Amino acid sequence: HNVSNLPALRAFVRQLLRNPATLLSVSKTYSDFNSRGISVSKETLLAFLAYLEDAFLVFTLPLASRSERRRQVNPRKLYLADHSLAQAFSPAPGLDRGRLIENLVACELSRASRDLAYARTTSGLEVDFLATDFEGHRQLIQVAANISSPAVLEREVRALTEARKEFPDAATLLVTETEPARDVRAPEGIKIVPVWQWLLTR
Repeated sequence: HNVSNLPALRAFVRQLLRNPATLLSVSKTYSDFNSRGISVSKETLLAFLAYLEDAFLVFTLPLASRSERRRQVNPRKLYLADHSLAQAFSPAPGLDRGRLIENLVACELSRASRDLAYARTTSGLEVDFLATDFEGHRQLIQVAANISSPAVLEREVRALTEARKEFPDAATLLVTETEPARDVRAPEGIKIVPVWQWLLTR
C-alpha cells in the first residue's frame, strides 16, 4: 500500500492489538494520537484499518440495523484474527478474560456466519453478537467469563431479554467460560452454555 507514515501505522497496530472486543472509534484514536504528538489524519487511520482488515490481522463488526446510516455512524467492534496477539501485546498481565473469550467466539462466528453484527437495545444495552447463518437462522449471543455473581448474570440476561424483543426471530444464548452453577436458572428461551461445549458443537 506504499505506506509512508510508518510510526503512525505501528502505533495504530499496537492500539488495535491491545484492545480486542471493544468499540473502535477512529475519531477518538485520531484525537488521542494528536495529543501524543503522533501526526496522522483521520482519513489515513481509516485507510490503515482497511489495510489491516485486508491483511486478515483484524476484523470489525457493524451495529445491527436496517438503516445504513446507523451502521455507518456508530462505532464498529474490533476483533483480532489471532487470539494470541491480544496476550502478546497486552500492556499488563491479566487481560480481561471476557474480552479474550468474546474474541474467540467472534472468530468462530465470522467463519460460520453469513452476516455478523453487534446489537444495541433501545435502552442502550449491548449484546455482543447477532449472527445469521447461511440458512437465515439468527442468534443473539452474549459472552461472559464468569456469571457466578448474581449482578453479572442479571445484567447479561437483561440485555438478551431486551434484544429478543427487537429481534423476536432470533434464538438467545449466553456463552460463559466456566460451567454455570447448578442453581443458576436463566429465563425461558435463554440457553447458558460453556464456551468449550459451544465450540465442540459448532
